This record gives sequence, C-alpha cells and structure tokens, in this order.
Amino acid sequence: MENIVRMLCLNGYSKNFTYSVIEKELNKRLCNDTKLVTEGPERKKVYLKLPYIGDMSMKVRGSIRKGLSGKLKLIFSNSYSKLTQKFGFKDRQPKHLKHDLVYEITCSCGRRYIGETCRAVKTRFDEHMKTSGSGMTVVGKRLSSSPTCKITFEQCKVLTFESNMYRRKIKESLFIQQFDDGSLIVDKLASVPLFLFSLPTHQDQLKGRIFPSFR
Repeated sequence: MENIVRMLCLNGYSKNFTYSVIEKELNKRLCNDTKLVTEGPERKKVYLKLPYIGDMSMKVRGSIRKGLSGKLKLIFSNSYSKLTQKFGFKDRQPKHLKHDLVYEITCSCGRRYIGETCRAVKTRFDEHMKTSGSGMTVVGKRLSSSPTCKITFEQCKVLTFESNMYRRKIKESLFIQQFDDGSLIVDKLASVPLFLFSLPTHQDQLKGRIFPSFR
C-alpha cells in the first residue's frame, strides 16, 4: 500500500486524499463481505400484452401506471390473431371511425349508392344525409325529392379499403360497374372512367359472363 501511496504522490495527489480513497474502498469491501444474504423469491419483471385500440389503450396504460407503478410493464400490440381465439373480437376499429374506403349506402326503397372517402365514413355519411341548402350530394337530393325514403347508418356498408386516392376511385368505379343493376344512384362526376376494361355488369353476371370485356 505504501508503494501505491508513494506513486500517487509522485503524480500530484496529496497523502490525505490518497489515504481517504483507500479507506473508503477498504470499508466498502469489508461491508460487502459481512453483509447478510437473505433468501427469498426471485423478482422478475411482469409484462402485460394488450391489443392497441386507440384512446382506450392510453387510458388503460395511465391507470396501470398509477396503481402498479414499477411492478408491471404494459406492451401494446396490433396483432389480433392469438387474442381473437379466446375473446373473438368482431372488429379492430369502430365502424364510424373507418376511413380510406369504398362504401355502399342502401335506401329503404331498394336503391343503392356507391362512393369513396378518405375521411371517417360517418363524416361522409352525415354529408349525404343533408337534404337542404348548398352542397347536397346525389343521396341527399334523392332523400329530398322522395320523403318516403329513409336511410340509417346501419345501411352503410364498407366494401373495401384503399389509402391511395386514385386506386380508391378506380375501385369505386369497378364496384359501380359490377353492381349496376339499374338501381344504383350514380354520381357520374365522382367516378373514374376505366378506359382499358370493365368488370362484368349485373346483367352480364346473370347471363353467365364472368370475364371482363376488353374495349
């Protein structure tokens, strides 16, 4: 130890500082050697994996942090494959919040409308329900001219999802051609013309024509 003290002093450290550091290190080692080892269950981190469902997931995480802070780690997952085997979720997202889709609205009179939107489908549906003033859609005009016609949100059906605007409009046009049996309420300005080919119409399907006719 004297050699260590001499070497540190030659490097500019004072004797008092050197002895104090050595004393602290020795005391630490002595305390560790005499420390009693208590036996008990091994502590492990507990993880809880839940599906992510938006704002509700954030509320659950906040509640767990308040009540079980440091005892439980919460992990959110977008995978429903294993969870649905036990709980059988019907849907990942409420219908009124769905967006980037092609939809179909069926009137009580039997006529249908096919459209597309990048916004929440309920927002677009409410716009269709406007029956007065400016900005009425063809559905709103239909309801305004036919007071006996009734449409509810339950009669709005999602046909497919598509985030790309142009591909979504093409899919909308394809569905319009496929389901056009004469009962569709069609907004000609909203659909994209298909120059290359068209899907078989309802009449073609009744006649057994299942392949598209090239133009």
